[in-house]
Amino acid sequence: MAGCRAVRSRPNKSQRSEVTTLSDGNKPEKTLARRLVPLAVLIAGIIIARILAGGPPTPKAETAPATPAQQAVYRLISPQQLPMVVSTYGKLDTRRTLELAAEVGGKIVATNDAYMVGNTVAANQVLLSLDDIDAKTELARAQARLAEAEEQLANERGRGRQAKREWRDLGSDEANALFLREPQAHRVELAVTAAKAELRLAQRNIERLQIRAPFNAVIKSISADLGDYVNKATVVATLLDTSTLEVHLPLSPKQYRSLNFSPENFAQGVPVMLHREQDSLAAKIYRTAAVVDSDTRLYTAIATIDPATNTKGWRIGEFLRADIPGTRSQAMLAVPPEAIYEQRFIRLINADNTLTMLPIEISHSDESAVYVKSKTIALVDPLRVIVSGLAVSAPGTPLLPIADSTEDPTAATQMPQPVLAPAPPPSPSASTELNGVAEH
Repeated sequence: MAGCRAVRSRPNKSQRSEVTTLSDGNKPEKTLARRLVPLAVLIAGIIIARILAGGPPTPKAETAPATPAQQAVYRLISPQQLPMVVSTYGKLDTRRTLELAAEVGGKIVATNDAYMVGNTVAANQVLLSLDDIDAKTELARAQARLAEAEEQLANERGRGRQAKREWRDLGSDEANALFLREPQAHRVELAVTAAKAELRLAQRNIERLQIRAPFNAVIKSISADLGDYVNKATVVATLLDTSTLEVHLPLSPKQYRSLNFSPENFAQGVPVMLHREQDSLAAKIYRTAAVVDSDTRLYTAIATIDPATNTKGWRIGEFLRADIPGTRSQAMLAVPPEAIYEQRFIRLINADNTLTMLPIEISHSDESAVYVKSKTIALVDPLRVIVSGLAVSAPGTPLLPIADSTEDPTAATQMPQPVLAPAPPPSPSASTELNGVAEH
């Protein structure tokens, strides 16, 4: 048994044919599967590509809710044909600026309580006082020289009369001037005149020891104070004259030509209205500068303010706006200040109660209104101008108009009623229940 070899059994012919038959039966299925796989991949790729090319699905459009109407307080304002007004700006200034100087030398021994920068002083008010010792000494010397000259004049006149008598005693009526001492008397007369002038100067220097304000003024600056020694012509302070106030107003050539400037009108004064924030002051233009500014090429009109009308305490150096009436007229609206929106628009209520924005240009203003002009303003029916604030100021916004009660006292009780939405129709079930209740 151990020496025997193992013999491998082979399938017989019938078995081999069966195996071959089974293998040949599976081969067409594998070939079909191989052909279907690329086709499936291609179809899947086409589907994915179409999905990607189409993008996300378009959402359904939703209807925006209707914007609720805003309450808008308005005033009925009619356009008016008003004179065109030229607006410009200038600084309130004084006609004169004076450097006050000492007329004599001396030490400052006293100052006025008002002698401080920024204070207002009256004409002829004493600001500084100088030491008077030297001036009084010079006054005494002048008085002595005058007395001496008058004495010499009296002596010469007496000698002249004596010489005339002596000449007459000699039997002659005529005598020469030298014998009568007329030249000597004339010299002494001139000496007396000079002594009197020196005395007046000494007296005047006593008065000059008190440095006074020559006109109503404001002290701009101080250069000398108590204890300082000043010489003749030393500047002690700078004063601004307040007796006449002026505003220099620059005008372009176009503005200048639109104004009614003529010698006849200057004689009466061209009216101009000056504005400082909420205050206004009337002034007049009596002249214009004879020279055009070489740098800006602008004309200059000079408005004069009467200090008696300056009751609101306007100060020198303040920046003012000036409104000068022109010779032509234009359609304008006089609106309250609260009607101005962003300095460029006024808001109006259309006939369909929606908002519209009217571009405007501010012409001028006064204490009661702001006058605006626009290319689209015409002399037509009154406009409903909004004078209240709005939460939304977009054109076309629906509005609920309310008349301004300050303009029409009865408008306060005429409040608009809110608009109610219509009730939905009852459902069929609800109608059946209601019918049942009615039958019972």
